[in-house]
Amino acid sequence: MWAALRFGPAVASTAFTLIAALVIWGASHGQGPFLHAVAREDALPIQVFLISVAVLVLFLAAMVQERAAAVQYLRTSEELFATAFRSSPDAMAISRSVDGHVIAANDRWLQLLSYPPALSGPPALTPILAHLLEADRPRLLSAMSGVGPGVRDLELGLSDFNGLSRRVLVSVTPIQLQGAPCLINVVRDISAQRLAESEAREQRLQLTHLTRVASLTTFGGTLAHELTQPLAAVLNNAQAAVLFLEHEPVDTVEIRSALADIADAARRAGLVIDHLRLLMQKGEAKLGVVDLNRLVGDIVQFAHGVLVSGQVAVSVNLAPDLPRITADGVQLEQLLLNLISNACDAMKRKDPAQRGITVKTLHASDGCVDDRAVGESEHIGQSRFPASATHLPS
Repeated sequence: MWAALRFGPAVASTAFTLIAALVIWGASHGQGPFLHAVAREDALPIQVFLISVAVLVLFLAAMVQERAAAVQYLRTSEELFATAFRSSPDAMAISRSVDGHVIAANDRWLQLLSYPPALSGPPALTPILAHLLEADRPRLLSAMSGVGPGVRDLELGLSDFNGLSRRVLVSVTPIQLQGAPCLINVVRDISAQRLAESEAREQRLQLTHLTRVASLTTFGGTLAHELTQPLAAVLNNAQAAVLFLEHEPVDTVEIRSALADIADAARRAGLVIDHLRLLMQKGEAKLGVVDLNRLVGDIVQFAHGVLVSGQVAVSVNLAPDLPRITADGVQLEQLLLNLISNACDAMKRKDPAQRGITVKTLHASDGCVDDRAVGESEHIGQSRFPASATHLPS
């Protein structure tokens, strides 16, 4: 039994073989506890003894070996976990489920939260909830209160001991540690990633804005004409109204007509300026309900100067009862403006009589709304948009 407990099956089998040899030798030489069985020439007591010892010793040796293998496996697992825990690139900590007290934490955890060297001992570690931003604590508590395997990749705001805010992904997994419910907290710092995404988004907005400005430079001359014409009309009608006032009797009909012309010219100039301001503005895409037919009409009117200067005839074919779409109206205006500008550029070498653009909208059979710009001899461009309801969802 000592050999089975200490050395395992191999030494236990050797010890049993030695005992069996001693029993057989003693019985054959008249010694040992089996003299009566030898006198009666009965080998059954010896066989029963040896079988009982063999079964007991071998089973005991097998159990000891299995336990040793289990202990070795557990020790290996603990070493692997400890190695992964210490060397993980993510901040990791084990805390009690009851009060959130941190039992152990790796070096990355201490670095992420900017622990001073004097406070690096486990008793001084602060629960993760104490480092979360005030607005994000209820989110983590709510996620942890649900039934499930834990929390996975919840983006939260975190503040370290120096007051520096970070954006992190928090994962919490419940475990049993020495019979007590505990939590493995994994925190991944994504501040640099979010900063890079913000910079990329800002650069994309800047590039889009510059592209709009660059595309509008081609309309500089025509825009000046579109503004000069109504302003000149305002001036001429205002001078005419003054002259009408100097004559007796005052011709109120002509004055009203001049004032109406002034209002109409000012309205046309205001529309040009408003469109120009919208196309020049910088910012994120703003989705809204857009009437595509009205938008096409506004853009065709806005590009009137380009069409006239390029001697390009334009016809507009708008589908009736066209459903509204959800889109960014400014980007759609820029798109249609580019289509018209490209069409004018494509037809510069043609005879003026052959220069023509047809802008049409239609309700496609698949439920989408089409917007097409077609030249006299070539297809200029097409855009498709899913039809939307008459209001945006909240």
